[in-house]
Amino acid sequence: MKVLLVESEDRLRDRLIPWVREAGFEVLTCPGPQGPDFDCAGASRYGCPLGESADLIVLDLELESDLMLCGVAAWELFHYYRYLDKPVVVLTGFDDAIQPLPGDRIAVLRRPPDRDALVEAIRVLLLIKQLHALGEPESAPDLLVPGGHRAHLAS
Repeated sequence: MKVLLVESEDRLRDRLIPWVREAGFEVLTCPGPQGPDFDCAGASRYGCPLGESADLIVLDLELESDLMLCGVAAWELFHYYRYLDKPVVVLTGFDDAIQPLPGDRIAVLRRPPDRDALVEAIRVLLLIKQLHALGEPESAPDLLVPGGHRAHLAS
């Protein structure tokens, strides 16, 4: 299974890549929109080959384009990946940036994520994706991240 990691911060991206690989997933990486214009294939009419080939997306909601307040915002990429019907693990610095609804196939984790919470969110969302593809009834188990906090997870 392929996981696309969209993260503009090199240090965080370099920390997350081995976690996802060691969990047994192929990792595709993208820094998100880059300067000077902060355009992105995900927002173009041609689409993004990385996003289309991935089974799941891990997306930081604070990409460089968001910090620069120009170009393609992470929210636009989020909507694009949802349009592709991809499960998305959202990394955010805010508690209530996204409140998933049942059927959304979204997990919301605080940035920087805990290793176990990230891997568990990926595994649960990919399992739900497989069940969805088989036409099985979906149900998402509660996801309790270390420290006693619940990750917002919708099936």
